[in-house]
Amino acid sequence: MKHIAESFPEQWLFDGSEKPTSQCIYLAKTVVDHLEQYNLQPHYIAPSVENGIYIKYLYNQKQLEIEVYNDLEIAAIVSIGSRVLFAEDIQHLDFTDSVHVLKEQ
Repeated sequence: MKHIAESFPEQWLFDGSEKPTSQCIYLAKTVVDHLEQYNLQPHYIAPSVENGIYIKYLYNQKQLEIEVYNDLEIAAIVSIGSRVLFAEDIQHLDFTDSVHVLKEQ
């Protein structure tokens, strides 16, 4: 993850959004490492216009989108196409419900 964060472009900012902080980058790496226990690997990681880091996972036809914000809050959305199936604020790195919705048939 560190090498990915180092490759974030300097001029990516939109409408005054902030660059991801070092604490945000560390937490995003922790999220990625944590989700490996569910056999999930990120499909896409990028700076977010929401002042943080965006992480996207794909599983069959569904996707899990995670935002790790500079204030160190974490949000997750599970969707299929444009339909949102589940959304939650993540506490204590507990992705159990999000992963369950992502992987259920």
